Amino acid sequence: MASGAPSSAGAEGMPSTPSVPSRSSSSSRSVEAAANHAGDMARMREMLRERGITLPEDRFDATNAELMRYAFTAGLTKAKTEHARTAALETAVDGVAQTLHWLTSHRFMTPADLTRWEHIVQWQGKDPQGRPILVIRIGKALRQYKYRGHDLEAIAEAIVSQTEEAVRHKLTNAPGGPDQVVVVMDALGATNLQATKLLVMFQTVAITLNHHYPGRLHRLYLVEAPRIIQWPLQGIKQLLHPATSDKILLCPASDPQLPPGWQQ
Repeated sequence: MASGAPSSAGAEGMPSTPSVPSRSSSSSRSVEAAANHAGDMARMREMLRERGITLPEDRFDATNAELMRYAFTAGLTKAKTEHARTAALETAVDGVAQTLHWLTSHRFMTPADLTRWEHIVQWQGKDPQGRPILVIRIGKALRQYKYRGHDLEAIAEAIVSQTEEAVRHKLTNAPGGPDQVVVVMDALGATNLQATKLLVMFQTVAITLNHHYPGRLHRLYLVEAPRIIQWPLQGIKQLLHPATSDKILLCPASDPQLPPGWQQ
């Protein structure tokens, strides 16, 4: 999904400010926004039916929260005219269609595959608001192992597959439940010479989350990354919708915003 209007932290859509919301705000906000745009959600469903697309009920449930996530990133809540509203809905429908095609064609890792990489990519508890935390020890991987390109591609795929696992089994649209994940990418030990490898993997993950998991990222912390990546990282963020790019933070390991227990 292409970059669009700036993100908003209001009740319309996904929160993007660093402030900590209440436990129920994350899932409730998506559901409430969908309810406030019930007519638009019905219109999206009709547009998808006209394309011959059947929505899987496990992902696109009756709350319409998932449809709303696509509509939000397409700029629906910023639309001031009927023309702009229609354009936003068409963009959102395109995004849903692309994701459904991707889900059926993409080869996610099996549980056995994920186990192989769990020393690098693993779920590690929840933040104080109940969001699951995915920790990626990419610095450890680069430091201890001389990973080749296909190994780093596998790590990127492990991150994507674990995100899909979270959407299916860890996240919910139910009141009080989490509908977003926190990602901590620990780059401690990565050198300037390894920065290119780190950036390539990061770009793959960020773009996939941007296109196919809108509104699912609460925060992505890139911890102790080599200083040399700061400018290239800004270039990657320009490829993302603000609702995704605004969630990406470069920070030291001592940053108090990091979820407790991530270093365990």
